[in-house]
Amino acid sequence: MAFLSSDEKHFYESNGYIILPNVFDLSETDSLRKLVFDTYRKFVDVRQELLDLKDPWNQSDFDHDLLRFRENDPKLFGAMYDTAQNNLRLSRLVTSDGLALRAAELLNTSSDMLATSGHYLRMDAPEDSRNVLKWHQDRAYYHQNKNGNNGLVATVALQDLSEQNGALRVCPGSHAEGFLGVRGEGSKTSYEVSEQLTVSASDVASYEEVSMNMKRGSVLFINMNLFHRSGHNSSNCFRFTALTRIHKIAADDYVPFGIIFNYNEYYKEKIHGG
Repeated sequence: MAFLSSDEKHFYESNGYIILPNVFDLSETDSLRKLVFDTYRKFVDVRQELLDLKDPWNQSDFDHDLLRFRENDPKLFGAMYDTAQNNLRLSRLVTSDGLALRAAELLNTSSDMLATSGHYLRMDAPEDSRNVLKWHQDRAYYHQNKNGNNGLVATVALQDLSEQNGALRVCPGSHAEGFLGVRGEGSKTSYEVSEQLTVSASDVASYEEVSMNMKRGSVLFINMNLFHRSGHNSSNCFRFTALTRIHKIAADDYVPFGIIFNYNEYYKEKIHGG
């Protein structure tokens, strides 16, 4: 059974991205939103008014409490964020058959010959500047395939995404430039700052910039070489998305990799001592 039409595959190959609607239903995306709330409860004494709400993880009151937590105790918020990344619910969603089979069609391979890495449950706060990524190619961070066409990034919308809440921005067709190499602006120095390996403004200048507006349950697939950057979240709520990188094992340029455990140092010291 084919999930993608020939027109959809052609669109992806030409533009370096495609948004596929209704890949996940409300219960599946709701499970990840609830994951955030469940993890928050591990670290915070939640006020009763919030607990009394129906599905509090979908309410703006929770976003506001989460934002206060982030502002008042950024180190503990970082531990909460890192804990959410380890949850099995996230792994189940981003490695589900529905996502893998569509990715396999885009990469012209079997879903049995895919690898995944870089699973994230992103929580992008309103007016955040610490973790907003500039123009970049994911190929700069992920070396599993030398050819960026043999990998892709999948982003699952856990809510409706728009320009207002900072939907990803891309340069359609820029993947045709190939991998431009690593141009770092400084490495990641703490849990509070995202590493930046950027594409120069002159490389981006000749391309149109498009916001990846998506409905909840949609999946955005982008080529590893596509120029893209974070949007600006000017809303008063977090933007929640789930991401994974998918790599083509059958390709001749595939490089096997292992996982290095990077523990949250603040919480490790808190639990185990110095």
